[in-house]
Amino acid sequence: MATTTQRVIYANLLADLETSADEVSSDSINVSKEYIYITPVAIFSQADDKIIQLIPGVPEPQTETSGIGLVEEDFKIAVWVRVFLDSYGQSTERITNATYGALKFVSQVRQALIQSDASGVATIPVRWIGGSVPMETAEAPGWVYYEDTYRIGYEIAWS
Repeated sequence: MATTTQRVIYANLLADLETSADEVSSDSINVSKEYIYITPVAIFSQADDKIIQLIPGVPEPQTETSGIGLVEEDFKIAVWVRVFLDSYGQSTERITNATYGALKFVSQVRQALIQSDASGVATIPVRWIGGSVPMETAEAPGWVYYEDTYRIGYEIAWS
């Protein structure tokens, strides 16, 4: 493996997600590439119903800070899905439906990322660390999100 930078890692992870969005299969991510982005804050528009938000983490050096070093980093993926709730807030169809529900979408994103090597630049492939339950926020009514934590390792050259 060659040395790389955090910027290249995230650009390639984003490319992996976009490639999965382009594929035509039952496991591909069913979302427009326009709604997959790297940002700490979600950006909503009227046209979308699904968003994938890649949230960078903080690199943690695993080796000495001289020469070539190994860095591991935890990052988050927030998956936002528009959900139409009934008057009692009990509608689970949009969350659990096996064809178009939020859980299906989250599982497709996980499959696209797990064991990804960020287009060959990562030393240690992406591992899923943990996930969350569907959450709603007052700032985004009508949207549910899941936030998964992943870990990746890559080599850098200390300067």
